[in-house]
Amino acid sequence: MKRGLYFKLAFTNIRKNRNAFFPFLLSAIVMVAMFYMLLSIAGQSDGLYYGAEYMSQILGFGVWVAGIISVIIIFYTNSFLMKQRTRELGLYNVLGMEKKHIAKVITWEITIVAIGGVVVGLILGIIFSRLLFLVLIRMIGLEAKFDFFVSPHAVTITVLVFAVVFAAAVLQNLFKAAWLKPVDLMRETNAGEREPKAKWLFAFLGVIALGIGYEIAITTKNPLNVMGLFFVAVILVIIGTYFLFVAGSIVLLKMLKKNRKFYYHKTHFVTVSGMMYRMKQNAMGLASICILVTMVIVVLSTTVSLYVGIDDEHRYRYPKDVSVKVNCEGKTLQESEETAKQLKDVTEELAQKRDVSIKSIETYFDYEVVLLRSEGNNYQSEEDDDDYTANDILAFGVMLLPEYNEMTGGSLTQGGDVPLLLTNEEAEIDGDSMEVDGVKIRFQNEGAIDEKLTNNLYPAAVLLLSDYNEMAELCQKLSERIERNRGTLSPQFCQKYNFDLDGKWEDKEAYGKQIKKFLKKKGIENICLVEDYYSSWQESIGLYASVLFIGIFIGSLFLVATVLIIYYKQISEGYGDQRNFQIMSKIGLANREISHIINSQIRMVFLLPIIMAVMHICFAFPIIKNIMSMLNLTNTKLFLGCTAGTVLVFLVIYMLVYKITSRIYYQIVGRR
Repeated sequence: MKRGLYFKLAFTNIRKNRNAFFPFLLSAIVMVAMFYMLLSIAGQSDGLYYGAEYMSQILGFGVWVAGIISVIIIFYTNSFLMKQRTRELGLYNVLGMEKKHIAKVITWEITIVAIGGVVVGLILGIIFSRLLFLVLIRMIGLEAKFDFFVSPHAVTITVLVFAVVFAAAVLQNLFKAAWLKPVDLMRETNAGEREPKAKWLFAFLGVIALGIGYEIAITTKNPLNVMGLFFVAVILVIIGTYFLFVAGSIVLLKMLKKNRKFYYHKTHFVTVSGMMYRMKQNAMGLASICILVTMVIVVLSTTVSLYVGIDDEHRYRYPKDVSVKVNCEGKTLQESEETAKQLKDVTEELAQKRDVSIKSIETYFDYEVVLLRSEGNNYQSEEDDDDYTANDILAFGVMLLPEYNEMTGGSLTQGGDVPLLLTNEEAEIDGDSMEVDGVKIRFQNEGAIDEKLTNNLYPAAVLLLSDYNEMAELCQKLSERIERNRGTLSPQFCQKYNFDLDGKWEDKEAYGKQIKKFLKKKGIENICLVEDYYSSWQESIGLYASVLFIGIFIGSLFLVATVLIIYYKQISEGYGDQRNFQIMSKIGLANREISHIINSQIRMVFLLPIIMAVMHICFAFPIIKNIMSMLNLTNTKLFLGCTAGTVLVFLVIYMLVYKITSRIYYQIVGRR
């Protein structure tokens, strides 16, 4: 055979099977374009602004995710094409074409799709990458300047990656064709016609796995336990979903079949029977759709929430515009008060220079240390033993009672010489004493810490004393014990000087960037920490904008995968049901009744994944909300609104896919 004949035959096959090959080509174009755009934007983002390395790292992570999803989608689509065309390839073999000739045709088919996908994908990626980069720049709040840009590095990596992926797809097809006999090739599309057995054990295990996953998601309260348990819950839910769709759906259909009133109906009979005969293949596809839909909603709702709630997140991290922390160890109360007065004068001086004013000043003494529970109310600072849970951690602080009352607007009073102890809900400290590294502390348990002074990420306790010297002595004793046990620097007894700024944003940002150097220049000694809300704003918005950017990209990739699975499943089902519905038409079933049966079956296929996905989201909401709180997003209403909005938008898209694929399904089934 002439070499050009293989190419012509492959091109003719693609044209005649365009319903199957065009989505494959389209998905390849989308994958290549997205992969190049992420790689190109990641390269352009490096060194864009102070702290841009975080954005570059997130974009780099997105490149890996995009690559993995691309491999999965291309291999899934390729497998479907081979499944649908096995009879055609078998016919070639029967008519005299050798397997090596078939292999060349298959190779040319994938090569044509690969070249078209890579070339068109790169062109679209180059065109839109700069545009999307400018969108990202505007999201961050930087000045955007349009100029044409092509990344040779991104082009090279993209071509190499997808060349390897498509080469692997060709090898997959060649192995499949080489090992199958002509009879197998002719009959493979009819495989799986036996009625599957009801696997009660797997259905039961699916219910158990799903139940445990849901239980973990609902009952896990402590954010420090969330991340590890979240992945356990995800794995259990995925296993449970596949088991329920593969085995549980068959059990359900068997039960419906035994219900004579339901089953022996002209519509239900055909629908249940049609689902039964290819349920194993259908169930895997439906389970995959359900998981992908859940991923799309989770990724988009969380990233949108983080970006929309950036003001809340940043303010949660920085309650005051400026916070200065000064070491007070070895200082008398008078010396500390003089330092506070000096801080006031210096900060006011810089405020005048930067044309801003200072307001809402807070000054208080503070001591903070993270402890581990050994047993009962005994705590230690040693971290050698890794065998502890989040509930064993205690964020322990010491403050002066008058300053605590002033900050919170409270009216607590100390009875006698025994200090007061306040705890949050997670802390379990009973009795009237506790021991920290051998230092015994007696207290009066007075209830809960004010919300202003706790983030509820882990158990916390605050000891309130009335006398400065008593506080300084206790903190020094604790620091000496902790430093001796840890062998490292101990926590410090400090004075915090916090305040807000009033003025223009750019002036407040300039103030935040200069305050630390200005304090040192004016001779303020023993400064432990200087933080401000404004100078870190650019870094934060860049981080969350890139997270949203990646979330939209990954969500789009999951959506493409979902649509492709639905589309190819509908085509496969259409060809599988075509002959059955033709027989029904010939024996007298009206077209209107056939249409009703088709719509009933398609609705069943489409509704199951989305219903299960929404159920997954509802049960996962509490644990995802806790994860978001670790990222400083504590606005539950905002997160709930973004999640609900994402679900509604996705439902609209899902229904559009339903309309399109159901029309294609009916066209295939209705062919004579």
